[in-house]
Amino acid sequence: DIEVVAACGADLHPVVGSLAALTKAVINLTCNAAEAMGQGGTIRIATEGTYKPFSITKADGSLTGFDVDFMRALCAQMKANCEINPQDWDGLLPGLMAKKYDVVIDAMSITPERQAQVDFTDPYFTNTLVFLTKQGSPINPDDPAQIDSHKVAAQRSTLSTQWMEKNHPKAQLNLYEGLDNAFMDLAAGRSDLMISDKAPAAYWLTTPEGKGFEIKGKEIDVNDKMGIIVRKGDPLRLEFNKAIATLKSNGTYDKIYNQYFGNTTTTTAAASSVAVTVSSTTTTTTTVASTSK
Repeated sequence: DIEVVAACGADLHPVVGSLAALTKAVINLTCNAAEAMGQGGTIRIATEGTYKPFSITKADGSLTGFDVDFMRALCAQMKANCEINPQDWDGLLPGLMAKKYDVVIDAMSITPERQAQVDFTDPYFTNTLVFLTKQGSPINPDDPAQIDSHKVAAQRSTLSTQWMEKNHPKAQLNLYEGLDNAFMDLAAGRSDLMISDKAPAAYWLTTPEGKGFEIKGKEIDVNDKMGIIVRKGDPLRLEFNKAIATLKSNGTYDKIYNQYFGNTTTTTAAASSVAVTVSSTTTTTTTVASTSK
């Protein structure tokens, strides 16, 4: 037997050959994990900060929300030094790939397209899609023809827009960089209805801006599961998986969940169960510049 001992950053004697290469890979993997876990480094985490109630930027600039509180609990469980900062939605994955930060948490759906670029942890949240309209509106989104004949607000580059592009290519989509701007569009009457993840839609209805609106039609089950995102091959994924399992088993997850979603019921009704993929069909869209900071 050959025993190889090396410290982080040390080189191995070339005579060991292929064993050196394998051992060095294991050492580098361990060292990278140790550094990211706060032993000589900080885990840099990005979230959108405008995707209520998952990520919320308060008046003083600090962050809160389900994802933020859950991430802080995960970091505490991992005994890791973490720093959470806001980042625009479209810049989340590019920033991760460019190593501006190490982790992304932003209610991001696990899709094959994203899995080709990054790694996801085990799912920590399950989502359905819903439509919003004015209370008393005659529009019935359970009737496909009514969706096709009206203006629909949505957030860009989400499962909501992918589902619309696949199932309603004739509908006019008003797309926004941030979900808050899509809600503003609906409230201002520039769109007739809006498609959104259920949790932020239900939260918006509890705000003054959401007064006079309602969830309309059946929930859309797209088998949407959300995970925490890291770069390909990053050992942090396994550490987060362990922490997620622990928080779910010891009641911490339920405590945080009930704080934000305790009054939100989930049904199994679904208007569609189609697999969600980006459609190649050209969809009539109107891109609206974001007015949020």
